Amino acid sequence: MKKQLFIFSLLLLFAFSGRAQNTIAKIKYEEAEEAFDKENYALALEKIEETEKLLKNVNPKTLYLKIMAKYHLMKDDYAIIKSLKADCKYYLNKYESNDGVQDKYREVYKISKELTAIGDSDEAIQKNNEKVKAEKIRKEKIKKLIFYASELCKKFQFKPGLDRNAFIQQNEFLRKVYLTRYYDDGNFFGFPTVSYTPEHSSLAWKYLYETECPGIITNADDEVINYGINYVYGKNKSDAHTREYYDIIKSLYDQFDEKYIKMGSNYLGISIKVPRSEEDETILLYISFAYVKFDKKYSKICINFSTNDKIGNYFIQELNR
Repeated sequence: MKKQLFIFSLLLLFAFSGRAQNTIAKIKYEEAEEAFDKENYALALEKIEETEKLLKNVNPKTLYLKIMAKYHLMKDDYAIIKSLKADCKYYLNKYESNDGVQDKYREVYKISKELTAIGDSDEAIQKNNEKVKAEKIRKEKIKKLIFYASELCKKFQFKPGLDRNAFIQQNEFLRKVYLTRYYDDGNFFGFPTVSYTPEHSSLAWKYLYETECPGIITNADDEVINYGINYVYGKNKSDAHTREYYDIIKSLYDQFDEKYIKMGSNYLGISIKVPRSEEDETILLYISFAYVKFDKKYSKICINFSTNDKIGNYFIQELNR
């Protein structure tokens, strides 16, 4: 009788222990999902491996999450690629006939096909590691360039896609001046445009160097496609302006890919081409800086924004004159 009670007690103990482990495993899995959603893939992988250890087996849910976590980590650490390949192979073989995981099965299959192009040797892994790191750096630089451009747009209140009146209303620099048409011959850029500048700038050269002197160019639909303004300006400040201008040049070359930067042959102008995104490198915006001195006393740095390829490239070409 005592022996039977002892065996029964052991069975209850194992049963309660199993339930407790399953409960903890469930919590660990939820923690893994939460970490994955927050893009903390290393923690997600750690939690999912703890889950499998508690369950003492692998199931479609845990293995899928492990594969996805490793896939994201692979982009930083290609050493994980071998175990990821093994996990994908196991998943595809084990759950091929499981109708409940069809969508996830397709995702794992796509990852597996991607991994097939990567060899298993250390040399192949290292080569791909370098390739992925280079791609990551490229995307980070583009992302920084887009952010840099957006901050300049905010600072100088350039908003693309607005007509002339709407653009002026949102721009405090333009609201302070009276704009007059000074050039409306569309043959200059090869398509209909109208240029506007503060009235005084055509009357007094001093106005060009002692004020912000903002100006715009519009297309045939009266949309603002170009905007320029003095970045810094004034009298007897050429040394300070020179230092600031060369700081701008250094900052651009330090932060961004040279393929998006064009320096003028006389070093007095520099332009950047801003792509739409890390994935779409078509040019969204041209931003140019120019350093100008006059009569040894006056100097300024002007900045120009353009959403039009012809105008943007015109300013880049002007840098080399």
